[in-house]
Amino acid sequence: MAALAEANRTGVFRPAYRVSPAQRAVRQHLLVRDQLVRMRTQLINVLRSQVRATGRRLPTGAAETFSRRFAALELPPAVREALRPLTTLLESLAIPLREADAWAHQAATADPVARRLMTAPGVGPVTALSYRATLDRVDRFPDAGRATAYLGLVPREDSSAERRHRGSITKAGPGRPRALLVQASWHIWRSGRGDAAALHAWVHRVAARRGRRIALVALARRLARCLYAMWRDGRDFDGTRVRLIAAAA
Repeated sequence: MAALAEANRTGVFRPAYRVSPAQRAVRQHLLVRDQLVRMRTQLINVLRSQVRATGRRLPTGAAETFSRRFAALELPPAVREALRPLTTLLESLAIPLREADAWAHQAATADPVARRLMTAPGVGPVTALSYRATLDRVDRFPDAGRATAYLGLVPREDSSAERRHRGSITKAGPGRPRALLVQASWHIWRSGRGDAAALHAWVHRVAARRGRRIALVALARRLARCLYAMWRDGRDFDGTRVRLIAAAA
């Protein structure tokens, strides 16, 4: 204990940042929602595989409409009865999931920072709240590069005096906000309308040179930097400004 106390006194150990109680509560809500979504996905995957085993296929659609599409499918009575516990459990998840989504929308709308982050293309309430709760305070990062590194979206580097080699991203820090930023990148990849046009064009140019997977991760990194700047400067997303930066890249 004396050695630990002395290390803290002399600054050998760096102080660990403690997230504010308000953002810890947001993280808990998002964690519960993520678990509910995972449970729903697992149930849908099992039911879909069992339907395929009978030689039938379910029509594609959103997860929210899966129960309705499953109920309309013609299945042998014995198969439907065997799967009934799973469909019952799936239907029981609908209410807490709707409540979790309603909470996320209300919380993001009430938070000025999250509301500003949602002006960026592809960023909805869950992504905005997750980014906000992960960083907690924008001023604890000196620049966008540090914040992006904290999210694990910067490339690994193995360099020496003669060469410089960059590998895949570090994936350091919490994984959920990183995954949400990649999902937002997919949205921009598919939609090039409005404020997303410049980023849409930029990511497709990168994909033509480096491949789609690398381009989407690069877009997630650029989007994370945009969100940091918006939060730091107190400005909504400006498609015109991003268009000029993307054109120069």
